[in-house]
Amino acid sequence: MIMFKRILFLGVLTSVLVGCGNSGITDLEEYTDRIKARPARAIEPLPEPKPYLPFSYTATFMRDPFQSQDAIMQPKPDPDESGVKCVMPDLTRPKQYLEGFDIGSFAMVGTIENDKEHYALLRGAGGIHRIRVGDYIGVNHGQVISINDFGLEVLEKISDGNEGCRERPYTLELKN
Repeated sequence: MIMFKRILFLGVLTSVLVGCGNSGITDLEEYTDRIKARPARAIEPLPEPKPYLPFSYTATFMRDPFQSQDAIMQPKPDPDESGVKCVMPDLTRPKQYLEGFDIGSFAMVGTIENDKEHYALLRGAGGIHRIRVGDYIGVNHGQVISINDFGLEVLEKISDGNEGCRERPYTLELKN
């Protein structure tokens, strides 16, 4: 057993010493020395940046082609006017649950009324939700401004990109 260990040790030692010999890579070393000896080329200057030209998107108040027919936006009568200017909404107020969903994903399915208030029932966001005038809905700071038996009116506030916003009316009609 001791003899086997000695032979194994000598074999490992021999293979380690063979690996330390000259491996014939002098041509590679010469090539890298030649490349390093070349003079450095000048770096081309960066191109001049193009000036920023703001784009005014005027189709904001047209119907979204990906929206269902049940959710109808009211078009403005004047095509040159892209909405009524407004003050930006309070971004520090706590958001309501339905503000995390696109308003087009909701469908009005009914109304409930008691002595004090008139509520709309909306299907979407994983269930049926009861909302009233003054509640917020949709990702564009939409606030419910009126509810009747046939639909509800929402007034959205959409940023115009210049620290202001535009108001956009939105109607959700009762789905049959």
